[in-house]
Amino acid sequence: MNKKPLDLDACKNAFVDILVELMGDNTVEQFAKLLNIPNRTIRNRLKKVSWPRRKHVMLIADKFNCSIDFLFGLEQ
Repeated sequence: MNKKPLDLDACKNAFVDILVELMGDNTVEQFAKLLNIPNRTIRNRLKKVSWPRRKHVMLIADKFNCSIDFLFGLEQ
């Protein structure tokens, strides 16, 4: 079976798009407080400064009852 290589830039972009969608009308501060994550961490994700930490991805997936694959745009 030939698998298509993973497009890491596309995954990072998808994560930001989905994060914005999950934030809804919340400010960065409100969203960070909801997740118990520092404001700076959310801002860095939105700016695509770095990849999110595994524990933060797992926390977001758990909080919004979605898969990690969904957060990175790998499934609908």
